[in-house]
Amino acid sequence: MGGALISKATPGGPMFPGLLGDAWVSADVQLVDAGDRLVAVVSRAGRLPGEQDVAESFVYLIDPKTSRAQLAWKGGEAGAGPR
Repeated sequence: MGGALISKATPGGPMFPGLLGDAWVSADVQLVDAGDRLVAVVSRAGRLPGEQDVAESFVYLIDPKTSRAQLAWKGGEAGAGPR
């Protein structure tokens, strides 16, 4: 059973411009409640134009009060994309 809605905010624009798009074969985003912040775990795999396959992951900390997102971790590997 869920909790009550206390407040609602709409972020003003794309939080991750260029991170998810047509060049990616797969892209997933998971949001996790971390107390006074949200954690966004973003994974993508695909091929950038003129480059080799790529698989990357990002972790962002999001302040829901200000809608600011901060990159906390980035990892990935060239040649590890989908086959």
